[in-house]
Amino acid sequence: MTAFYRLFPDCTELDLRVIPGAKQSKIDGLYPTAEGGERLKIRVNAPPEKGKANSAVIALIAKQLGVSARQITVLRGETSQEKTLRISAPLSAAQCDQLIAL
Repeated sequence: MTAFYRLFPDCTELDLRVIPGAKQSKIDGLYPTAEGGERLKIRVNAPPEKGKANSAVIALIAKQLGVSARQITVLRGETSQEKTLRISAPLSAAQCDQLIAL
């Protein structure tokens, strides 16, 4: 399986599967992809309109990783359930793995 994150010297990328309109916002484990990889599955209570779900995802990831929300951008999938986030801070594999342990 391919990890849901990619580590670079100056940033980190996370692959996500987002379910908007949930009862509560939470990280909900891993989502297998057709290509044999994985995405971090995230449920947010925000609706999928006017960027509200994206903002909720960014706030949740920022809180869980202890980084500023301003350091996180949607790299791909602005209007899709499958997203890639870029965090403009180098993280360790252990920090990323802790997301699925929550």
